[in-house]
Amino acid sequence: TGQRQKKQRKMNAEVKLIDMEYSHAPEIARLLNDPAVCEYLSDVIPFPYAESDACNFISAVLEDGSTLRSRTVLYKGRIAGIAGYQSAGPNKEHIAVAGYWLGCEFWGRGIATQALRQTIDMAFSDPGIIRIEATAFSPNKASCRVMEKCGMKHEATLEKALSKKGRVYDEAVYRILRSEYAGRKF
Repeated sequence: TGQRQKKQRKMNAEVKLIDMEYSHAPEIARLLNDPAVCEYLSDVIPFPYAESDACNFISAVLEDGSTLRSRTVLYKGRIAGIAGYQSAGPNKEHIAVAGYWLGCEFWGRGIATQALRQTIDMAFSDPGIIRIEATAFSPNKASCRVMEKCGMKHEATLEKALSKKGRVYDEAVYRILRSEYAGRKF
């Protein structure tokens, strides 16, 4: 466990969530213009992804009153992707819906796990949030594993709940409650 804690501290220092800026748009667009990155992302994110799409998203995040709490993920000072959350909506203001993605060159290094941990910390810093949810296309086992490593529990698999490019997928639903987060050991 000593080695694991040391590695975790190092990763904490290497992965940072920073406020989004328009200057991030070119690199965000470059990373999202990879079919492998977009394979299991919502079609809310267009493909191909233009720099203007990134600017529009950043505008939505920065807009006064926006419920989007997205941040740019930096790894060793390089833009690696985006992580964040937003309110689940009417009658669910106590729920944050988290999401994240990374460019392919940043996969498999624990970066997504650290970015989601920081997103969970950020969401629970709001005393009104008592539940955080995140979902994944069921074949995206790496994303499911990220959520599990962050202490999220697999709550349900919604059968045939998502479609993309003419295919239908099951949706894996994960959650963590404030009460579980308070005593976390992950």
